[in-house]
Amino acid sequence: MKLVGVENFRPLRTNTKTMKKSLPFSRILFAIAMLPLIILSCEKDKDVAVTDVALNETAVVLVPGETLTLSTIFSPNNATNQSVVWTSNNPSIATVSDNGTITAVAMGTTSITVISTENNNKRAYCNVAVAGITLNRTTALLGTYSTLSLSADRLLPANALISWSSSDTTIATVNSAGRVTPKLPGEVTISATVQDGKITATCAVSVKEGSNTTAFGFANFATKQTWTVGSQIWSDVVETSFCRDKTTFGNGSLFTFIMDCRSNPDQKGDLFSWSAVDRYKSEFCPAPWRVPTQQDFINLDIAMGGTGNNQFDNPILYDKYLNDWGATLGGYCDQHGARRNVGHEASYWSQSPPPSHSTNTTDRLQLRRSSQSVLLTGREGREYIAFGLSLRCVRDN
Repeated sequence: MKLVGVENFRPLRTNTKTMKKSLPFSRILFAIAMLPLIILSCEKDKDVAVTDVALNETAVVLVPGETLTLSTIFSPNNATNQSVVWTSNNPSIATVSDNGTITAVAMGTTSITVISTENNNKRAYCNVAVAGITLNRTTALLGTYSTLSLSADRLLPANALISWSSSDTTIATVNSAGRVTPKLPGEVTISATVQDGKITATCAVSVKEGSNTTAFGFANFATKQTWTVGSQIWSDVVETSFCRDKTTFGNGSLFTFIMDCRSNPDQKGDLFSWSAVDRYKSEFCPAPWRVPTQQDFINLDIAMGGTGNNQFDNPILYDKYLNDWGATLGGYCDQHGARRNVGHEASYWSQSPPPSHSTNTTDRLQLRRSSQSVLLTGREGREYIAFGLSLRCVRDN
């Protein structure tokens, strides 16, 4: 049998010479195909520099003991060296660990800083406020006929809402402004809370029967001698235990007086500012006694034979005040008078607001030995805030 076309069949032969010649070309093609991978590998070996550092929080409010972990954000986000150093500007307020965890320590403000180790010019900050509250008083002795105003001596944040509460409302209540009203004798704790009750400051209040003459450090009111003049009865000098209010208030002026007037024999009285007398008048003079008003001094002067106004060079009226009314020169705390001529004036507070210096409206009584005069006069605003006088309580006969 004869196969058709077999005579044209030729076995396929491999041309080894041709194959050997084409081998270098195939290598070239392989190298070209691998080139992107080689380039990518080289790019990976190249460092990416840090161009900026930021934090996920720039300002936070914490309470003591609370923690918060900050996160660092790098630019570009594929920066090679993303190691950092953390510092606190004030570790007594808040500390920070190596992983960026802030721990609040005590009330105050501080700043947390994160610094790139690659470039210490690349840094970011987070302001930290550790919330807190302290009260203007931590203890108080309060009479059942008096009230007490509590307020925040320090408050952080400054706009924090204060919630007031009493541990026993049968002893004393407190309103939303911190005003404490006693009900019955006993012990009670008044609390002020902020940050949704996370932080609390307290004032331990002891309520006693009667008027509040010992609160705020004032001495007990005790009349050793009285003078009946006309339709009124006057007490002897009431003195505080010491000049203790740190800041006076009124007419926008602020002064600090903390000296103990008893330590100086030329400055024996301790009522150091009219604004304090006005604010605490119910604690100086328990009912039915009161801190004198302008009209009380005018009534006194008329009953003593005066005109209800200033009497210069009137030694008879002056002597009547000294002998009949029982006034004594000295017994007052008046730095202004002490600088001029110690012992030449005796001044007594009124609870009425002092007018301008140019008027004769009475806000106080002043006896001047140098001119033997009786003055019912106003004081310049600066003086009535800054300088202390003595006080006598009065009541109707």
